[in-house]
Amino acid sequence: SSLLNVKELLSKVSDIILNTFHTDKISFLLIDENKNLSIPYQFGFLQDIAKGIIQRKDILSVIDAQYKRFPGIQVIEELKTLYDNGEYEPADPELLNLLYEHDVALVIPLKEKEQLSGVIVIGNKKSGDPYSLEDLRILNIVTGQIAIGIKNALLYEEQRQFAVTLKKEVERQTKELQLANKKLKKLDLAKSEFLSIAAQSAMYLI
Repeated sequence: SSLLNVKELLSKVSDIILNTFHTDKISFLLIDENKNLSIPYQFGFLQDIAKGIIQRKDILSVIDAQYKRFPGIQVIEELKTLYDNGEYEPADPELLNLLYEHDVALVIPLKEKEQLSGVIVIGNKKSGDPYSLEDLRILNIVTGQIAIGIKNALLYEEQRQFAVTLKKEVERQTKELQLANKKLKKLDLAKSEFLSIAAQSAMYLI
C-alpha cells in the first residue's frame, strides 16, 4: 500500500508470490479504461508468447467469455483435463492449450469494483506439486488487495504525468509570452524612434 510506482509495486508483489509459492514464472496483464491490454511486469515467461496473446484482436472478449463461463481462479491443468475428457468447453481451446504448453498453472483475475481490471498469470511450482486449495484461497484473498494497490499506483502515475504535462505546457506558454513581450518591446522602441524622428523632421521643416 505504500508503493506508488507501478513497476516497483509489481516487482515487490512478484517477489513475494514467487518465494511464497515456490514458482519461477509470473506475469501481470492489465486492462486500461480504453480496453487495451498491457504487460507492465513479467518474470520467467517468454515475452513473445505474452505479447502474441495480448495482440490478438479478440483477446478481451475471450477473457470476458472465459470468466463468465468459469469465474474465479483458472487452474489450467484442471481445465485442460476437463476439456480433454469432454467435460468442459473453454472460451478458446487454442488459448487453453497454449497456456498449458507454456507452463502456466494459474490465471487469477484482478477486479476493481467487480470489473475485471487484469489478470495475474503464475507458472507451475518448481517442485511439480499442484497448487493446494489453501494456496488458491490465499491467492484469492490477496489479489483483491493487489488490485487496489495497482489501481492506486496507476492513479498516482496518471496524476504525476498530468502534473509533468501541465508544467511543460506552462513553460511553453511562458516562453511564448516572453517572446511576445520582446516583440512588443521592439515595436514600442521602433514606435518611439519613429515618433522622435518625425518630431525632429517637423521641427526642421518649421
